[in-house]
Amino acid sequence: MPDNILEVRKVSKGFPGVQALKDVDFFLRPGEIHTLLGENGSGKSTLFRVVAGIYQPDSGGVLLDGRNVGRWNPAIAQENGVAIIHQELSLFPDLSVAENIFLEQSSFTTAWGWVDWKRAHAEAGRLLDYLKARNISPRVKVEALSVAERQIVEIAKALAGSNLRILLMDEPTSALSVEETRTLFDIMRKLRNDGVGIVFISHKLDEVFAVSDRVTVLRDGNRVGTENIADIAAGALIGMMVGRDLGDVNTRPASHAGGEAVLEVKNLSRGALVRDVSFTLHKGEILGFFGLVGSGRTELAETIFGIARATSGSILLDGRGVDIRDSNAALNAGLGLIPEDRGAHGLVLRMSLYENATLSVLDRMFPRRVVNRAREKDAARRIFDTLDVRYRDVSECVDNLSGGNKQKIVLAKWLLGDARALIFDEPTKGVDVGAKDVIHQLMDKLASEGMGIIMISSEMPEILKMSDRILVMCGGEISGEFRRGEASQDEIMIAASPGAGGKAAAG
Repeated sequence: MPDNILEVRKVSKGFPGVQALKDVDFFLRPGEIHTLLGENGSGKSTLFRVVAGIYQPDSGGVLLDGRNVGRWNPAIAQENGVAIIHQELSLFPDLSVAENIFLEQSSFTTAWGWVDWKRAHAEAGRLLDYLKARNISPRVKVEALSVAERQIVEIAKALAGSNLRILLMDEPTSALSVEETRTLFDIMRKLRNDGVGIVFISHKLDEVFAVSDRVTVLRDGNRVGTENIADIAAGALIGMMVGRDLGDVNTRPASHAGGEAVLEVKNLSRGALVRDVSFTLHKGEILGFFGLVGSGRTELAETIFGIARATSGSILLDGRGVDIRDSNAALNAGLGLIPEDRGAHGLVLRMSLYENATLSVLDRMFPRRVVNRAREKDAARRIFDTLDVRYRDVSECVDNLSGGNKQKIVLAKWLLGDARALIFDEPTKGVDVGAKDVIHQLMDKLASEGMGIIMISSEMPEILKMSDRILVMCGGEISGEFRRGEASQDEIMIAASPGAGGKAAAG
């Protein structure tokens, strides 16, 4: 029996204008969790799709159990026990859990064309029980489930489809809480212990070290190397990914916070979602907001920015009260919001780079409503140069860019609008280590120039690294405040947890 359940040998794959993979080798053993790691554009997703049979390589091939599979497509991959769970889940929300699990199966159909639902529900229950998900009913509709529960249904679907041997998971924790991520990792370890080979893509190094057995690093379409996770340190792994020294990834230059207030929020409430929140943001300050899912962080940002109306309280910018009734009023007042879901709420993906950058300032640039495209493109190019956006042409579709560059386009929109205070909601979600470092450097540069920044993040290392002060939210309220360098992960988590009791303040 070959040591490797799957081998990708000397695979190359190109697309118009880009060589995505160049003679890449990849080996997966049965009963291991093997992480694919690399910056955006490194070739991870392309290799992932080659393994799944979605892409056909230009050269090289795929071997299963040491045999060259020849023709390889999603149907043949599935027949051979390969299942894929995309970052965007493929379930039907208006169907039940059992219906989704057995959607592609016909084994529960009787000779008369009826579905034996009793047997289907029993088998779905057995699969969910194997995954330790007894709380999920086979009869409930998927739309009623959390994202974490839907991930489990996807895995159950993969187990039902065939004799599962290889499971491909693309950023499976991107929308999960810390506790939900732990549950998913427990399931992955159980599958590994039962002999399933798992290919795992993640941008989060703490997850890579928590669950991986081996890691393969790609850079610019090349395989840099494969290492046992126990034999490599985080710094060395980052160096393999980016090909340059990022310095100490856990520290940030000195604070730029000044004494002058740029934004003051006083007794702001929005029903039960935001309750009597008060704080001050100073010029040059990065004010970090941390909280668990449902703590009210994003709801607070939406209320400040006018996406939702406050029920009480006041907002001051540069010492003057402002009435922020909607996002246009926030923009005119000098606020900017970089949303958590940049694709859905921050960009128009089918529009060009320059159109996205200037969309919110067209009326200021061209008050007579006659748009000068050359001037518009020139303004976009200048701000893109400032932000070091990597692109081919300002007229290309923004959806072609990597996650980090998309984030810069969202930021460009607000900088063109002369924002004085920016709200970053999960600024590095879904971007790789190199892009994360660039975004952090950019935030630090903006702060050094006097910009006031609110940073909402679920990543504890990011909160501790970037924040001058940390405000913790729980149940819609501020439950703790910590100064730069005086906070510990344990203290922050206690303040963020329901029932922590009172406010934990440093100093």
